Amino acid sequence: FASIFAILTHMQIFCNCDVIVCWCEQLLAMLDTRIHKWNCHRCVGDIWLTMMDTQTFPQMYLFYITNYTNSLATLEHCKQKKLFRQKLKEFEDKYCNEKGTGLHSLLILPVQRVMRYKMLFTDAASLTDSAHPDYDNLKKCLEIALRVCELTNAEQVRAAFYCPLRMPIHS
Repeated sequence: FASIFAILTHMQIFCNCDVIVCWCEQLLAMLDTRIHKWNCHRCVGDIWLTMMDTQTFPQMYLFYITNYTNSLATLEHCKQKKLFRQKLKEFEDKYCNEKGTGLHSLLILPVQRVMRYKMLFTDAASLTDSAHPDYDNLKKCLEIALRVCELTNAEQVRAAFYCPLRMPIHS
């Protein structure tokens, strides 16, 4: 029974991080293959567009951001337990190099990533010549990134103002 609560707590804290990591690993593998054969006529916008132009991209971030407040509440609830605090400290000592960073700092990264995609494609499109074969794909990626930013911003506002703080399901 305790292991069921541990699994549910893990799911509440980390939500769909595994899906986001898998998506990023796929993207990285595709970009890495392309970059190893790089020349001035090669493109990367098509890879980004393929990865972003599905329901998976906006939905995975929207789902994560929808659960983010609950994730933090669950983390704070778990910190009330001595064993959890000990394990968390071990984790943070091992994986969080900078003083003052911790699991909270890692959990916010997917939320921040959405805005970084917008900035990436804004810069990439503005720095790419309109005659370059990658230009149209980069502009499409920017449109998708903007749309996902709008969706996730709206969800953050809704979660902050209209949803009561959800408490963890375990005692």
